[in-house]
Amino acid sequence: MSELKTFQDLYGSWADKTFPYSTKDTIASHFREESIEFAGGVVIDSVTGEPLHIAASHDPEEAADCLLLLIHHAHKNHYDLFEEAKKKGMIC
Repeated sequence: MSELKTFQDLYGSWADKTFPYSTKDTIASHFREESIEFAGGVVIDSVTGEPLHIAASHDPEEAADCLLLLIHHAHKNHYDLFEEAKKKGMIC
């Protein structure tokens, strides 16, 4: 087992215990929020309905949040994120 898969299993187990009501949909929603904080984008203000333009932060902590949410999603949905990344990048 690769070190990355081991990390996915360890982090995924911790996240399942810490966030017991998380689902693939709640994780994806949280990922969307974090990715907008990292890369910027437009969201709709829930009170006014007006678009809010969020500037990209490029903050390493936000990048880590995105990575950890993807890892939790993979763990919860029984796929190896790093194997999928290798396939996508065609890395040996």
